[in-house]
Amino acid sequence: MMATTTFAFIGTSTQSKSKGIYICRVDPKTGQLEQVAVATGLANPSFLALHPVLPILYSINEIGEFAGAPQGALSAFAIDTASGRLTPVGAAPTGGT
Repeated sequence: MMATTTFAFIGTSTQSKSKGIYICRVDPKTGQLEQVAVATGLANPSFLALHPVLPILYSINEIGEFAGAPQGALSAFAIDTASGRLTPVGAAPTGGT
């Protein structure tokens, strides 16, 4: 049986020094986190949720404007299950900030 790696994804406010979604490997014995990557290029990915079945991560982006309107955005990322790295797959308006 192959061991699977568990990853933790940490959303942040990028208005200061944070750079995006931090990707950490979780040590199952100690619970210690080891940062392995950062998904950059998105503003304020504050709230994150995993798809219940697929390797997809959703992020609510708390921004003032998206698609030319005063609203936030929902971004979706494919998760590489071996490395934890995120690949953008789409974004949609939230209809509110």
